[in-house]
Amino acid sequence: MANLKLAITLTAVSLHTFAAGANSTQLPPNSISTACAGAEQCKTDFAKTRAFIEQHSDMKVKSVDQDAIITYVPTNSGQVGLQAVLTREQGQSQLITLTVHCQGYGDETDPQTRQVCDDRVEKIKRRFHETIEQK
Repeated sequence: MANLKLAITLTAVSLHTFAAGANSTQLPPNSISTACAGAEQCKTDFAKTRAFIEQHSDMKVKSVDQDAIITYVPTNSGQVGLQAVLTREQGQSQLITLTVHCQGYGDETDPQTRQVCDDRVEKIKRRFHETIEQK
């Protein structure tokens, strides 16, 4: 049971971020979050997120629901898959967290692929921020 609780906790930490404060959690370097306020704004931003994923992922979308968009896992070196999760925060606030999965990201044995993935992760995070900020 302790292992299951640890796995759930680790998954929650990897998918979510919290408002700054004493209990704030850092996102992994391959993730970016953006806050939205109100149901309509969050619905609009999550629709932008889906379109962004369909445009920027090398992998097809595997599943979509009201809280998550997930592509297939990348299989070839340097390929990118994306995952977005919508979490409810306090009040009307919600958080969209985009995670970039690149085959070879963090691979210490293949510096060339690692660099390709590092570059792709940063570029996708920057473009996602720009896409969401466009009104």
